[in-house]
Amino acid sequence: MRPLSRLFKGRKPTQLNKLAGALLNLNFTTRVLDPRITFSRTTNATLTNSAGLVANAPMNLLTYSEQFDNAAWTKTGATVTANTSASPTGTSTADTLTATAGTSAKFVAVNATVVANSPAAFSVYVKAGTWGFVQLVNDGDAQAFANFNVTTGVAGTTGTKTTAAIVDLGNGWYRCTALFNSTVSYGSGHRIYMAPSASATYAATLAAAGTETLSLWGAQLELGSTATTYNPTTVKNLLGYTEHFD
Repeated sequence: MRPLSRLFKGRKPTQLNKLAGALLNLNFTTRVLDPRITFSRTTNATLTNSAGLVANAPMNLLTYSEQFDNAAWTKTGATVTANTSASPTGTSTADTLTATAGTSAKFVAVNATVVANSPAAFSVYVKAGTWGFVQLVNDGDAQAFANFNVTTGVAGTTGTKTTAAIVDLGNGWYRCTALFNSTVSYGSGHRIYMAPSASATYAATLAAAGTETLSLWGAQLELGSTATTYNPTTVKNLLGYTEHFD
């Protein structure tokens, strides 16, 4: 490649101005590239991590991960009110999930496809309101569910193909994760239920007065046997170069 000094030699100032607008900043050390560069891919990537092992790249297979009021999230037996309280990061972006009165299932659901015969982690940040029981579900397998008590911060019962994990983030917030193993018969739907208890059965119904509430923020679905750093999909690429890799 010719040096820039030779490339621009003999050109008039007006020509240089036009060329300057076409130049791209390709300084990869800053982690921030020219805004004209965009990136996307249709499959999940892998990388070699700091331990020298091949691992899945950071990802979030869900869309609108912080906007449960968005049409991408189907509401059944419940309503969502956006931006009603402070999230775990302190921003006023947490949503309120409110049950409708009656005896039926109360949940929000979003579609995302998981590669068959792969372990996956489905997680969401939850804070108890007037209700404190949550169930995470994949709709393709009756053994793909996990219950949580987000008042006490304790994981409840799970399906035989699922492991539950819960992390206390302070200020009443917990990250609840359902870890599905490789034998799950995945459906595309991933659901967040208002469960009747921490020992509820798969896709349980709830007898509600219509005043029961939970706060939700930051849902994530990823390949792998653990929940990794949360990657929002509300404002940046689903699988973009902006992720920080080891």
